[in-house]
Amino acid sequence: MNAPTEQVSPLFPPSSNKKAVYEGYQFDQFPDRLRFLHRQLLTPKADPESQTLVYLRAGCMMFGLEYGFYIPMNQKRGQSLCCDLGSDREGQIQGYGPLPSLQRAINSSGLTIFAPVDGRLAVNLTELTYNGLQVGGYIATPVSEGGEQLGLLMFFSVNIIDKPYTAQDRETVTLMAEGVARMNRVQSIGNEFQGEESPEVNERFATPGVKSFKEYSYQAKLPQAYGIAGKVVDVLQVRIGHQALGIDHIAADMSLSKRTLQRRLQQQNINFAQLRDQVRFHYSIGYLVERNHSIEHTSRILDFSDRTSFTNAFKRWTGLSPSTFRKLFRDYV
Repeated sequence: MNAPTEQVSPLFPPSSNKKAVYEGYQFDQFPDRLRFLHRQLLTPKADPESQTLVYLRAGCMMFGLEYGFYIPMNQKRGQSLCCDLGSDREGQIQGYGPLPSLQRAINSSGLTIFAPVDGRLAVNLTELTYNGLQVGGYIATPVSEGGEQLGLLMFFSVNIIDKPYTAQDRETVTLMAEGVARMNRVQSIGNEFQGEESPEVNERFATPGVKSFKEYSYQAKLPQAYGIAGKVVDVLQVRIGHQALGIDHIAADMSLSKRTLQRRLQQQNINFAQLRDQVRFHYSIGYLVERNHSIEHTSRILDFSDRTSFTNAFKRWTGLSPSTFRKLFRDYV
């Protein structure tokens, strides 16, 4: 596909009141963007080109821009890809893509830059033209993996953009670039195996540290404990949301001393703190996602000393902060 030479109007122009809705996602809502990108990482298209085009199409809609480009640093890695949302065209293009001065700025700085922008590094819009028309706004970021820059992800419009981009827009395009980088890695692994199916290829689709909600729920299931450990789990469940969960309180409810409880758990090779951790993990998912409790309220229910302590524990359990986890999965149920 050659870059269009005529002026086009975006499908969702910035001045329009129409929301950018794609497959049920409201792209003007940041949590919906996160859920969409998370789904793409868990269930990508079968080939890197198709998946990258999905990112380009979605990015245009998220940022209210007409054109999306993926430009590899090394053309041997693959052809540049373009999405023209205004004329509903997408595919491969020849050459190194448009806006060379913007490309040079990104490649030399390694930064995500965008305009309109207030007080941040950016290339002046008056210096950028496309098909003889001045560019009205852009957002662009490098695509890197393992310290190596693979290419450039760039979105822009020849229409005037009447609002500045935000830190959430920056985070969105950065996450998108990580997805494109992963797809490039998948492709290179596939080429090494000369098109043969490899378990490593399939594993590379998944985001390290991020699972589906079903997997998290399974990971957070209540421990199958018996004997004294099973009784501890029962007491913890009774006290959650009502009373403290310290070992002294649990032992007292069981008519045992703290030392006796510790010794009897040790006989089963079980640690009280780890047992309580698993019970807390189980309930935290339900409170955050199914009941939509606040992080502060959840930390109190689970008897953490403060929100920070709960956040640190939740990151240890899932690799994600409670706020990110809830944004990703709160509509799951």
